[in-house]
Amino acid sequence: MELSETQLQRFRTLKAVLHYFYRDNSRSGAHSRHNIKYHFVWIPKYRREVLVGKIPERLKLIFEEIAQSYGLKIIAQEIMPDHVHILVEAPPTLSPATIVKRFKGISSKNSEKSTSPK
Repeated sequence: MELSETQLQRFRTLKAVLHYFYRDNSRSGAHSRHNIKYHFVWIPKYRREVLVGKIPERLKLIFEEIAQSYGLKIIAQEIMPDHVHILVEAPPTLSPATIVKRFKGISSKNSEKSTSPK
């Protein structure tokens, strides 16, 4: 059975994620040890297939910049035409709502700037 390139890429991503989970990835704070991961999924309005062309590559770069600036670690991310999956490791000081707000808000503003006609 031959796998398509997309299926092969998804298989590699799943393999990397599983490998990551089986290691000891706990981090230390001043008085605690933590190992917090969140899996976020969100969709464009009306689940329209707008995440196509060069947009996925641009979004991945934007997500990496956001993660680096807020001390997050992206374990895996998948941008489909009609939704986004992102698996993030975060410190206990950030709530899931805050993380999603930062990813969605900043990426929306930055992608609108880069795709809007001048």
